Amino acid sequence: RSSPEVHCSGKNRRCGDSPSISNSAMRIAVAIGVLLALTAVSAFHTPYRPEQSRHFDVTKSSTFHPITEKVFDLHYADGSHLRGFNGVDQVWLGDYKCTAPFGVITDCNSPDFNGVDGILGFGLPKAGEEGRELPTPILFAMTDMENKMSNARDLTRKFSFFSTDTDAEVQLGGYDPATTVGEMWYTPCLSENDFIVGVTSLRFGHTFGESEQLLKFDDQADEPYLPSIM
Repeated sequence: RSSPEVHCSGKNRRCGDSPSISNSAMRIAVAIGVLLALTAVSAFHTPYRPEQSRHFDVTKSSTFHPITEKVFDLHYADGSHLRGFNGVDQVWLGDYKCTAPFGVITDCNSPDFNGVDGILGFGLPKAGEEGRELPTPILFAMTDMENKMSNARDLTRKFSFFSTDTDAEVQLGGYDPATTVGEMWYTPCLSENDFIVGVTSLRFGHTFGESEQLLKFDDQADEPYLPSIM
């Protein structure tokens, strides 16, 4: 089965024992380390408030099964972290249902999750040790031909999502042409483990001539430039 496509429409080393490092260099290194630690601690001015969210109550599910030996500890560039363990239960997405693994978050520090009940993960399966610790992404779990507890095994591994400040919608199996204007374009991923695409320009608008360039990757003096990824 093919991987999901990206749709485009019109996140100790010890040095104290080394005799070659001077005391001043050591003091500088320690100072930098303390500064980085303080920066990480004070990354968010607003605390995470779990009481603002509705939590999954395992005592109210007769089919939930914890997998406490599979734990994850995720850290992101903005200083946020998520920790927890894996679990398995029945998962419903509209008319689709399956028995699937998911992450049970027990520790979070980011205020971005204030008022958020959970995370619907549509990423790609990770490779290596990280992939063994994290649960299989829900779309891959639902469309796994070996998952006899799923009624979505024949669903195409494509999805689209739309979002405003107050509402959001996820479309499974592709996209509904009635919800878009203009032609849908596809671009290949540059990675097998993340949604990464090459970018030379990012614009917003109904037509190219009337659109506004949101991010400028090119040099205004027509100098050579390096395309970015996102």
